Amino acid sequence: MGTFSSLWYELNHLMRALVAWMIAVLVLAALFFSIGFRQTELFGRHLVVPVLTTHSIASQALVHMTHDLVPPEVHLIATDPFSTIGLELWFSTLLAFCAMLPFILIAVLRYLSPALYRNERNALFMLVLPALLLFATGAAFSYNLVIPRMFSFLYGFVPAMGAESLYSLSDFFSNVLSILVASGFMFELPVCMVLLTYMHIVRASFWHAHWRGAVLTFLIVTAIFSHDPSGVSMLMLSIPLTIFYFFAMVLCFRIEKNRA
Repeated sequence: MGTFSSLWYELNHLMRALVAWMIAVLVLAALFFSIGFRQTELFGRHLVVPVLTTHSIASQALVHMTHDLVPPEVHLIATDPFSTIGLELWFSTLLAFCAMLPFILIAVLRYLSPALYRNERNALFMLVLPALLLFATGAAFSYNLVIPRMFSFLYGFVPAMGAESLYSLSDFFSNVLSILVASGFMFELPVCMVLLTYMHIVRASFWHAHWRGAVLTFLIVTAIFSHDPSGVSMLMLSIPLTIFYFFAMVLCFRIEKNRA
């Protein structure tokens, strides 16, 4: 009975924490959706103040993304108003979740910490920051290098067909988001490799013996997730993944050497 009561208390505590974080994300998403910034003059000073506006933080972030990623000759179109406002709501929620993610991770780690052994806790804390940085690096790599060049290359074929370069706003967001998320997760490869070797699940010799298959897998996976039939983004993504693979393999050999 005591074990059941303790388990029920832990589940109840966890559910309350999840509800609290969900409410915080929704409140922040509502702010991103409805609040923007405007310059005003007060007592002879120019100030930037928050105001209720349709030019919200989320909409301005979307406009900034389109300017960064879409070629100038391509015109974005909104096929209907419902998809547009739905897109902005979804993007506001995504921004809110990204803003709250560090605090959520800290809370989760503090919650799990008492149940872990000291070496497990140290390994978990040592890998969280690199995992976040690698995910952000993968997303930034695609945002700044892969996606703009992919769009410029693919839309270069449109004039030869005598067609006008148009792009649906909802399609743009879904394609860009899928590439960014896929790139972020693919850049987690070193963390996964090191963690598997550290936990005695996969030996370093396995990574060395199967590096050719790993490179082939990178080419296949990046071709699937990039949505690019030209192969440009496939190569741009698979090259850093290959570098990360060999770098992580060296780290795995060092882990086994230090353990011996």
